[in-house]
Amino acid sequence: MNKERKTRASGIGIIIFAALLIELLTLFQYHHLRKEAMKDVEQESGSELRIKTGIIENTLQSAESTMRENEWDLLRCLDIPDSIFAATGRLISVNPNIVGGSIAFIPYFYPEKGRLFEPYAYKSDSGIVLEQIGGPEHDYTQNPVYRQVLSEKSPVWSDPYKYGEDIVLDLTTYTYPLKDHKGDIAGACGIDIDLTWLVDSLNARHRYPSSFGMLLTRKAQPVSWHPRYQKTAEQVSTLIAENLQKDDAILPGHMYVIQFREGRKGRKASVYFTMMEKDPHWLVALVDYHSEIYAPVRRSWLQQMAIIFTGLLILLFMILRFAGKEKELRLATVERARIGGELDAARSIQMQMLPKQFPDHIYGFLRPAWEVGGDMFDFFTRDDKLFFCIGDVSGKGVPAAIVMAEIHSLFRVISETEENPAKIVRKLNRKLCKDNSSFMFTTFFMGILDLPSGKVRYCNAGHDHPFIVTTGAEEVPAVANMPLGVFSDMEFEEQSLTIRKGSTIFLYTDGLTEAKNEAHELFTLQRVKEVLGHCPTDPVGMISAMEEAVKGFVDGAEQSDDLTLLAIRY
Repeated sequence: MNKERKTRASGIGIIIFAALLIELLTLFQYHHLRKEAMKDVEQESGSELRIKTGIIENTLQSAESTMRENEWDLLRCLDIPDSIFAATGRLISVNPNIVGGSIAFIPYFYPEKGRLFEPYAYKSDSGIVLEQIGGPEHDYTQNPVYRQVLSEKSPVWSDPYKYGEDIVLDLTTYTYPLKDHKGDIAGACGIDIDLTWLVDSLNARHRYPSSFGMLLTRKAQPVSWHPRYQKTAEQVSTLIAENLQKDDAILPGHMYVIQFREGRKGRKASVYFTMMEKDPHWLVALVDYHSEIYAPVRRSWLQQMAIIFTGLLILLFMILRFAGKEKELRLATVERARIGGELDAARSIQMQMLPKQFPDHIYGFLRPAWEVGGDMFDFFTRDDKLFFCIGDVSGKGVPAAIVMAEIHSLFRVISETEENPAKIVRKLNRKLCKDNSSFMFTTFFMGILDLPSGKVRYCNAGHDHPFIVTTGAEEVPAVANMPLGVFSDMEFEEQSLTIRKGSTIFLYTDGLTEAKNEAHELFTLQRVKEVLGHCPTDPVGMISAMEEAVKGFVDGAEQSDDLTLLAIRY
């Protein structure tokens, strides 16, 4: 009886010791996984910030381009004051994001119009409305922005502001110094850009349900955020403003992180923010809550603890049940060792952006069907190897552009440490399959050209086959594989070939072969081969010839798909 009690006590002691040891091990593993989860979130948040910032910068650059491209029209109409109204209307009609515009002329520029003359045009449901708003009640010469533009003779972006009563818009104004034929300042031309859509764009495709994005001015004044998080947005803007005051070395394009608690006893969260690289240097921020970041780790840990304690309870029952029998005790010990091995084996669950400069041997071209598109290409050189890729997301417009921007960023990050095309594509696919609620897939082709030897290793994910162009054009033999974003467990096959010096690799998206003319005829692969067989072999000449051929074929028909071309001469 005493021996049985000792055995029972010994067994209970072993169970308690094992429980404490396993608890310590699982706590250590839990904290380690939390750190890894936060690192992963920081990496993905940085990628998301670059995407959102790129969308905003592209919108502002589009407005600046609209102003520069239409300045000649305003200059042409300067001699006839009344024609300025129509020119102002034409200026705001060419860009969908521009909702209004005006030209504030210097006093008495047109003597017959009096001291203040400011033609104003804005979009309404009935069309473009033209007005003259300058006068004693609206003396624009007292406006600080007007004075700054005329004094510095350079463009100025205003901070975003609210405008309207029944329908409130988020606007920003780009004011540009307008010069006459002699080069003298004639006035200040301002165009109003609608930023109301930013709330949706900043809060598209978040990794976590409660995450939200914000746009702030250079001085951290909140501009655009999700209405549900107004109090948190105010707290975040205060924290960023304090951070800007403490640190004078905030660099544009760099990501910064602030940990905070929502209110006094609210949820813990992290705010990731970056400053736009170009004027007006606004701030883009992303807020993620720790409870959602660590939720998968916490679920895994709880599952482990449930399995472990269930096993320990079973083990304790077995010890108590068979404590009086030596043979059964030995069997229980063996069973306990087996269960302990199983418990030790248990563990937790785990679009801007295109190249701006081209070397002599590479040239790329992208023309979206809409304002933005889902095509992309990229290239960079590392360790005497040229990494290059081309892709096409299913669908068009902003959703496809956001997905492709994510692919562009992931391609750069993964390729920095990986040289196996199949592995790079496999990692891309797994990332895209996560949280793919829109079920968008992407065709993708990437290759790695070894510059000394001319060997090309490549992997195709459902994309059109490239061509090797020498004296003629030959299709690259490529296994189709499955497009990205369909199945996370897909395996992709790597292939290789060697090209001679003077050869040119020509890549394209299906917007080339499926370009349609007015009769709905397709450009077809055969026409692509014919053009490649007679066009120049240098990248710029080759792509220019292909672009002209497509342009001549469609003959003014509306573009139905994004068109992307990339040529690499070895």
